[in-house]
Amino acid sequence: MLSIMSKISYTMLNEGELFLATRYIHVYWVNSKKTIICQAITDYIPHQEFELIFLDLLEYIFDNPTDMFVFDKSSLVTFHQDTLRFFYFDWKQKVEELGIKKFKHILPNNKSFITSLKTTKDILRKERPDVCIDVPCIEYISNLDDAFER
Repeated sequence: MLSIMSKISYTMLNEGELFLATRYIHVYWVNSKKTIICQAITDYIPHQEFELIFLDLLEYIFDNPTDMFVFDKSSLVTFHQDTLRFFYFDWKQKVEELGIKKFKHILPNNKSFITSLKTTKDILRKERPDVCIDVPCIEYISNLDDAFER
């Protein structure tokens, strides 16, 4: 499931409550850390499914004050450009208003994914230079442990 499963990440997921499981994503709530851990479990998430899942997450965050959102994308091979547009321009801004200040992402170890992501972010920056879509607004980490060690 996780790209690197260690004692800390195993404990966090066991401590966490799996509150949303779809064929594309598993989402855990770690109450002691006020953290949502969102794991992509397939190599691609269709755009419509992504939006529905993340709108459900928005409702959950509305009812459960959250400090940190960890998105483990290590299983992904590709993504839809409109998915990133929705994530950064719509969803992320709404959850920031609800109090999330820390966003941490685990990227796949895949050069073509990273190159495609950079290209898409460059396009999005031109569309909306007022929206922070990278560092420092999002911290990129190599595994789940890094999310809780900083």
